[in-house]
Amino acid sequence: MAAVSVARYGERDGVIAGLSATLGVAAQTLRREAAAVRFLRDDFDGPGELGSRLRLAPMASVEFIARWQRHDRQGALVAARRVADGELSVRAIAQAERAARSSGADQPSPDRRADQVFREAVAASFAAIGGKVERYVVGGFAVPFDLCWWVHPRWPVFVIIVGPYGDRERYDGRRVDWCLRAHFHSRQSEALMVLAEPGALASYEAFRDRNGLSFDVIASTTGRFGIGAGQDVRSVSRGRWSQAIVPCAV
Repeated sequence: MAAVSVARYGERDGVIAGLSATLGVAAQTLRREAAAVRFLRDDFDGPGELGSRLRLAPMASVEFIARWQRHDRQGALVAARRVADGELSVRAIAQAERAARSSGADQPSPDRRADQVFREAVAASFAAIGGKVERYVVGGFAVPFDLCWWVHPRWPVFVIIVGPYGDRERYDGRRVDWCLRAHFHSRQSEALMVLAEPGALASYEAFRDRNGLSFDVIASTTGRFGIGAGQDVRSVSRGRWSQAIVPCAV
């Protein structure tokens, strides 16, 4: 799966098709496995030793850990250790994740990460501005995003949320990847990047313009936004969100 997980976006279909033919494994299965590998490599918020052990776990179990982590970091880590120790079957972790989600485990707690709080604030703000907000679900073969915002009935706005992160090296090291993700989604529909550091706004805009990329970008330290005075969210032109959406202090 290493070849798939590191392949460029435009090359992955060809790599998967080749592996599918060679190994006799369904392409969709390979896509899910590649997504699980990318999660453990890039997004799993746990010790490296645990992430390495999870590479030996069933793919479906890793998918449920990824979903769990998005709403309850501490619970996901506990479940991940039990999966790695062979204590939870796929069916058991599926039931546990659903129970954690329905029991309100995603309510505020000291264990919530700053980026999780920020993402929830962005999602709530966009829902209040207007339109349906859907969260990205890990799995399958899709270029990741954070939110799918249905302001218009015919095309969604794919939202890429950046930060906040305590590890500055990780934050800076993935900047190009986030910009390319946003550009990819803008070519499919429309893309909006949301930054947690207003001071970084100019550098993202400069990188976008210098490289001929296409996406809009806004920033707020709180993740809270509103629509500008006199603006109607339904009449905002494509790619003009930075002119219509304003950050809120609280």
